[in-house]
Amino acid sequence: RHHTGWVYSMAFSPYYGHLLASGSSRVYICDTATGEVTRTLRHHTDSVFSVAFSPDGKYLASGGYRNTIKVYDLASDAVVHDLGCGGVSVHSVVFSPNGKLLASGSDDFTVKVYDIASQTVVHDLRHHTSWVYSVA
Repeated sequence: RHHTGWVYSMAFSPYYGHLLASGSSRVYICDTATGEVTRTLRHHTDSVFSVAFSPDGKYLASGGYRNTIKVYDLASDAVVHDLGCGGVSVHSVVFSPNGKLLASGSDDFTVKVYDIASQTVVHDLRHHTSWVYSVA
């Protein structure tokens, strides 16, 4: 009931009973027991297409329209990394099992793998012939 537009992505936290929902320019964090929104993250300026929790549940990544990947520290809701993507829309984000890497799928036909700590692209996979909508 908090969304006024499309919901593009949802993800369950591995801990804490939280659910993420993305849409418009916000990320909503909801309590799974009550369905109530406990926090709203407003750091995007346009649509948020994908959300993912880190394996330890301490971080959240979001990808969206126009060059946007943000990594949040959920203890403070602060953006700890803002990864530029060269002006493309990011349709999907996912953490690696150890939480040290983040993969994204974009409308420039690529999958990029970032080292989160150094904020660098460690792999740039350019073998796709169309937009990449999902990484897992």
